[in-house]
Amino acid sequence: MRRANVATERPKSSRLGTLLCATALIGLVAIPFSASAQNQTQSQAGKQSGTDIPTHVTEEATVVPEEETGILEAPAHNPRRVYVADQDNFNVINRIYAIDGEQGKLLGMLDGGMLVNVNLMPDDGRIVVSNTLFERVSRGARNDFIEIWDPKTLSVTQEIDIPEERFLLMPMDAMSQITPDGQFLLYYRFSPAPGVGIVDLQNNKHITTVDVPDCYFVMPTAPDRFYMHCRGGSLLKVAFTRDGETKTTESKPFHPPEQHIYDHPLFSAKTGKAYFISYDGTVYPADLSGEDPQFGQSWSMFSDQERQENWRPGGWQVAAYHTPTNQIYVLVRQGGEFTHANPSKEVWVYDANNGKRLKKIPLENSTNSIAISQDQNPLLFALDTHHSTLEIYDTGTGQRRSSIPNLGVTPHIVVTSSGS
Repeated sequence: MRRANVATERPKSSRLGTLLCATALIGLVAIPFSASAQNQTQSQAGKQSGTDIPTHVTEEATVVPEEETGILEAPAHNPRRVYVADQDNFNVINRIYAIDGEQGKLLGMLDGGMLVNVNLMPDDGRIVVSNTLFERVSRGARNDFIEIWDPKTLSVTQEIDIPEERFLLMPMDAMSQITPDGQFLLYYRFSPAPGVGIVDLQNNKHITTVDVPDCYFVMPTAPDRFYMHCRGGSLLKVAFTRDGETKTTESKPFHPPEQHIYDHPLFSAKTGKAYFISYDGTVYPADLSGEDPQFGQSWSMFSDQERQENWRPGGWQVAAYHTPTNQIYVLVRQGGEFTHANPSKEVWVYDANNGKRLKKIPLENSTNSIAISQDQNPLLFALDTHHSTLEIYDTGTGQRRSSIPNLGVTPHIVVTSSGS
């Protein structure tokens, strides 16, 4: 801090002594004064330019000022991009984490409404989010709508209003799906009666909501057709037009009505193949590519000995289907009956053509949900809900490649490209 220069009147007799003292000391203070003056000049210059670092600040405490600031873009969408949706214990605001699976790093975060459903466009990976918000945060008028996000900028590019009817429950990947051509989003309605809403994504409008019997899970296998799994063990086929006209037909049962089937059917919109897994590890295959479904022979994931040892599937998003190799990845564990939702520490891989087990992949931590990248050498994405962590494994070696922690509070859903 500088001191103000204050002028005072001195007696004339003391002026000579003062002058002599000043002359004697001038040699001693000349150099320090010169340095001080230089520092003062630099400080003043720094204040003028706004870029020089003050001389009294130590080197350890200084940084180089940034010349420019901006918002970075994520890499273009690719098969190893993965999204994790955090339902946050049914909070009214959910978060979706965008992750580079190849590099094993977090790219950014999207905000969503309550119990969002997340799907990816089959051509360019745009993120389609089915939302519900309320006028007064957790109460008041309800608003349901669809948002479409750019996968590079992670910004909203499109918004579509829909009726306030989407089913609010812990999300399941087959509660909303996109047709193979990317034209329509299909979402499930539970109340006042079961139904499926059809949204035209290209023309930004809700077309109709189709009433259906006691059937669940949406599996589109053509631009104008989708299937649903019915409680009695059959499949419902729904054909629709762009004008909202629909026609439904129901198949014969393909599994016993009392058989408990997981709420996450495996299917490929690209090939039309579907697989339904029961709580005890029975797999029911179906071909949905034609006009009518064709059902294959069921097979068991476990030997008689393994069944006696209480091996069974376990998890939320319990299995993943790799379309290029027609292989099924399943979370498995040892436990009693109705422990089907408990997390597991192993993934067993099967050839879906014949039910033969190909390998076992031990996991580092208990895992609730899995997904698989749809490239030739796929990555396995394993979500540990308890620790809010996504772990990424090489399916060839079974080794863990990377781990991404701090993904919200209670993340349950992992979303990858369908490979369509």
